[in-house]
Amino acid sequence: MAAGTKRKHAIASTADQTASAGPSRLSKRPARPVAADLMDGSDDDDGDDDFDDGEDLLAAAQAGTAVSEGEEEGSDDDEDENDEDMSEGGAGASAYESEGDEDDFELLDGEDDAEQDDEESAVAGGSKSLNGKKKSKVDLYALPTNEELQALTEVGEQFKSGLVKMKIEEMVSSVTPKHSKAKPLEAILHRLRSLVESIEPIPATSVKEAAKAIKKRFPASNVTIPYGSVAPPKKDAQYSLAFEPPAALQLVGSWPLKVAAKRPSGLDVDVALVMPSSLFQEKDHMNYRYFHKRAFYLAVVAAAISTSEELRGVQVTFGGDERRPTLVLSPPKDKSGLDFSKLKAEVRIHLAHQPDLFPPARLAPGRNNVRSASADDEASGSALAAPTPRYNASILLDSLRAPHLVYLHATAKACPAFTDAALLLRVWAFQRGFGSGHTTDGSVRRLVAGTEGARFVLTMVLAHLLHGEELSDRKAGPLGVAARAKLFNTFSSYQLFRGCIDWLATHDFASHPVFMKSAPEHGLVSRSDRIPREDFTAQYERVLVDPTGSVNLLDEWTPGAVDLLQHEARLTFAMLDDEGPTDHFSDIFLRAKSCPSFTFDELASVRLESSHSEDAAAFDHASAAAATLAAVQTTLRRALATRCHFTTVLQSAEESGKLRTLNSKSFSAPSQIELGFLYRGTQAQRIVEHGPLQEDVAASEEFRQFWGEEVAELRRFKDGRISYSVVWEVGPRQAERAGIPRRIVRHVMQRHHGDVLAGDAIRFEGGGFTGLVEAPESVTKAAYLASPEERGGFQLVQSAFDTLVKQLRSLPSDEVPLSLITATPCSPGLRGTSTFIPAPLDVAALGTPRTPDCASWLPVHDVILSFEASGKWPDDLEAIQGMKMALLERVAAALQTVIGEGMHARIAFDADAVGAGSIQDEVSLELTLPSGFAFRLRIQHDRERVLLERIVADRFATPAQRSDATRALTRHRQRFTHAPKHHARVAALVHRFPALGETTRLLKRWVRAHQLDEEGHVPNEALELLAASVFVNDTPLGLAPSTGQAGFTAALRRLAGWDWKAEPLLVAVQAAILASDQQAGKAENATQSQHQPFKEARTSDPSLSRRAWFIVTDDEEEEAEASDEGSDAFSLATMRGPAAASAHALQTLARGACGLIAARDGQEEGDTMALVKALFKPSLGHFDFLLYLNPAVLSRYAPQNISADASIWSSSSSGSFKNKPSKKAGPVTQLGRTPRPGFDAAASFVQLLRGLYSDSLRLYYDVNGGDVVGGLWNPALSQREGKRFKPRIGFNAMPVDGKEGGENVKLNKEAVLAELERLGEGLVVRVESKEK
Repeated sequence: MAAGTKRKHAIASTADQTASAGPSRLSKRPARPVAADLMDGSDDDDGDDDFDDGEDLLAAAQAGTAVSEGEEEGSDDDEDENDEDMSEGGAGASAYESEGDEDDFELLDGEDDAEQDDEESAVAGGSKSLNGKKKSKVDLYALPTNEELQALTEVGEQFKSGLVKMKIEEMVSSVTPKHSKAKPLEAILHRLRSLVESIEPIPATSVKEAAKAIKKRFPASNVTIPYGSVAPPKKDAQYSLAFEPPAALQLVGSWPLKVAAKRPSGLDVDVALVMPSSLFQEKDHMNYRYFHKRAFYLAVVAAAISTSEELRGVQVTFGGDERRPTLVLSPPKDKSGLDFSKLKAEVRIHLAHQPDLFPPARLAPGRNNVRSASADDEASGSALAAPTPRYNASILLDSLRAPHLVYLHATAKACPAFTDAALLLRVWAFQRGFGSGHTTDGSVRRLVAGTEGARFVLTMVLAHLLHGEELSDRKAGPLGVAARAKLFNTFSSYQLFRGCIDWLATHDFASHPVFMKSAPEHGLVSRSDRIPREDFTAQYERVLVDPTGSVNLLDEWTPGAVDLLQHEARLTFAMLDDEGPTDHFSDIFLRAKSCPSFTFDELASVRLESSHSEDAAAFDHASAAAATLAAVQTTLRRALATRCHFTTVLQSAEESGKLRTLNSKSFSAPSQIELGFLYRGTQAQRIVEHGPLQEDVAASEEFRQFWGEEVAELRRFKDGRISYSVVWEVGPRQAERAGIPRRIVRHVMQRHHGDVLAGDAIRFEGGGFTGLVEAPESVTKAAYLASPEERGGFQLVQSAFDTLVKQLRSLPSDEVPLSLITATPCSPGLRGTSTFIPAPLDVAALGTPRTPDCASWLPVHDVILSFEASGKWPDDLEAIQGMKMALLERVAAALQTVIGEGMHARIAFDADAVGAGSIQDEVSLELTLPSGFAFRLRIQHDRERVLLERIVADRFATPAQRSDATRALTRHRQRFTHAPKHHARVAALVHRFPALGETTRLLKRWVRAHQLDEEGHVPNEALELLAASVFVNDTPLGLAPSTGQAGFTAALRRLAGWDWKAEPLLVAVQAAILASDQQAGKAENATQSQHQPFKEARTSDPSLSRRAWFIVTDDEEEEAEASDEGSDAFSLATMRGPAAASAHALQTLARGACGLIAARDGQEEGDTMALVKALFKPSLGHFDFLLYLNPAVLSRYAPQNISADASIWSSSSSGSFKNKPSKKAGPVTQLGRTPRPGFDAAASFVQLLRGLYSDSLRLYYDVNGGDVVGGLWNPALSQREGKRFKPRIGFNAMPVDGKEGGENVKLNKEAVLAELERLGEGLVVRVESKEK
């Protein structure tokens, strides 16, 4: 066993070293079969082949012929109808026709699936060597061979680490469908082939008689021909409809490639029926005639299947879009031979046509093929001048499924890891809302509109990077010259995935269109000589042209969808590029990130009314709804061009993929969409929208037409320019300026799309958070000298602090013997992160109806004073404390002279002050200024720390002395070392990221609302660094959240996913301050130095009673390395971190909040108020008892309680005017008229109870004006058997059986509750106990 252990350790050590090794030779893996082979039943020796006949579907696709009886594995195509719809391809028909007999099929892939596992080399401790030979027992415990070391090196190079390789293999295995369950699917497809080939032709019939012809042929059917709503044919149309058996049946999509990935909603097995060319005429590509004939053909097939006895029980519905519908076959679920429900798949039947049916030049993106408004009568109406690129691409796409399948198959054959890399890309995209498919767990998955075929597009992008690009830039070379491939066939799946993500993150689609390299050897000849490349760049903003040069693969993608894909790629690559100990595998592949609330800075819900447009844009798109969505995004991109990185339209994935019955006569349009906005920081809040100069007449007219004459006006600017502009007037409140983008969206939507909006149709998610961290207006007007929201936010208190510092520096030397060196702020209110903006309290009105007790809260801001070094300072700790007190008294007296009346000053001692003989800092000067703000001044003396460290290190000191010195030293470090540094860090970040302040305030508000206060549970500093990590960690700084609600939801998600028991949270503060907007904040070289203190902290506190969270900033590592303090050298947030119970409770709440946000379905007219109330409403049912407090004496109740009752303070108010005298005589206060900085009766009461009953109960209280205290009994004292009685047992005890004389006792809960009520007389209104 010792030898075995040594062997395992040797290999593990080698793996760790090779994970960080330099480049090495990439091993080649054996080719993995990616196409299903058709062999006859006797040759069924491959468990992965579902259809084994002597033919190959891919060869059949090339030959363009029908598949014979017994097709190959019916493959679970992960792609939906649009995956195939997007599969474009090839040149003329000759490229896909076989020269021999249609039964002479060639196998495209001769490898055996059973050999694919040999690609996994170098498994440590395995029973076989790398060459497959079985090892002896002696060999199992031998040192690694050179071959094994090389394999381990390659694993580190190809997969980052062996652990990542194992995770990828496990995930690929879990998302790959089990082909062993596809036998019923094979039977379905066999019968389907026989059925469609046996359908008797329907002779040419008029449009008017088409439905009758189907009913006559299939009397039992009830099928409505799916013409679509955009351009249905007229009954007197001059062309006829007919049906003939398909020229070929092809299995297409991702199943033959073996890149189908499981989805919650199931897989798609795609089958293409090739319509005979004899059914069409030369000009059928115009005016929707092709699509009308296609719809009739599909309806005939639907009628045949739905009435077939062979396919009885199979459910048949319509799917796809309006212009190119598909047939969807669902399993009967009757456990018959046709029940393939275990495979969780659906068969989708697509219609195709021969590649040479229409001349490619006539379907170029720059051509117009919808010539009249009626869309079916060429003689009527005037020609529409606008090109119809999407209409043209729809026709071409129906001919390119087989060519693209051949192209991807050849790529997969050349690159063994291609299929696994494609699966990784598909899973990655699905988790982010790209690609069709909905969830089945009740949550709502948001789909990025237009990206239903994202999985196919990403597969083609991966193939493109392996083949290279045909350059279209004449500066780079002549047309047709191929650029070098960016990826290589020898790469591993991880390397291919990383390379693809890197390319997506960095490529500029807007200025560099992409033309995939043609593949003549596979029949994909470029059509660039017939379809000009300039047409693509002229008609599309984002271009990715397929290898045939026929269609833009991003045809249905809006620019915002492409920009969102690249945004997600940038975020993912930042995680892949992280050199820290976390591989981010879960964030990249396992966690669903399709919820837009976690992606965008602002989210708007828009309700739409059904509309039908007759313009060219509607005819070019698949439906009027699609045209509307595209137009909406174009308008918003124009309006927010300089304010947003991008704007994206989203819709429910379930609604987008909804199936329709065969007799459905209408197509459902989305009744509601969502708009996602990613802002450009403070640029989004600009007041002025600059337009063109007055001299540019055309641009000025366009500007006025877009914005409207009522808002676009001519203005002269300071630099002398005279130009058109739009000015968005705002009031003094910061919230009004933050709402400018919302006003712009409402304005342009109503102006340009008012006909499709349903009433008050636009609701913004951010609007629900407005007011959560603001005092009610009635309180602001009555109790405050000024409204901070209207006077620059935190600038009021900052100005008061600056004025105080100037006054302190101006104190005469004869009154204050030492000169002030620095005055350092250490308060959330002075760094912009306090939950509520400090407001100037009307101190003179305290205790009057204008400022009642419930609105008398006066926050106090800590300031640290450092005076010049002097020999006047004593060298004794007790004397130093006396010196501080004397110096503060002199400062107070001098300030009284400088400031005059209205200032209140007093020397204050801490609650735990020892008094005479104390060696710890415990005295301060509290100042209440006439400006309405309060400050607490403390004095820092560096000699104090030196003396305390000497006592702690003195081995001759008594234990009591060392204990007192240790306690005093810890307090000194917290107040004078960590607190100022933490303030400086956070203040710098708030300046760098304007949204960080509001994010932190919302996060604190949420935590406190759930009864977790600062003193007993979660400190402010920990929450501030947690919020900061969202802005600086692993994210390009230019893409950090730009709004408070976006940062808040991101912080909730980080908290929900943080494994705080096993990992410290590294916050790259310094890196973020120094980095550019394009860089991500990284705590470089900090990981190793921070892990050791983390381990020390866990060792010293295994129960996590003090430091459940270990939060570290990158600029602390040097201090930690240079000091001998261990984990104590780290941040104040770590020193005061929450206990394990509080950390677990907070994480549970965060997970519930994230689930609530993700599960919201956008109903109720997009109103988010109910969501916000649910997020911030505490649950009180789990507490054992509740103490209800009197809100009239709670100083924070009126300005801060989240659901305050206004009648409590408004009933005694004299009115809204400050100069209006009170009608009531005498004082109306229980707290007095003297200002009490930082005093909160409820918080003081809770702290008192915690000190008295720490062994018996745990209390929870919302310090932001909460009027309920929740309590939990200590479960150890509530057990039925009780505890054995002993003197000084430490809690209020009673006999277990209720009789005296027993040995065991338990907690006397009734007596404790009575004591609590007695101690809270005047404050506690009533007590409720769950037991009662």
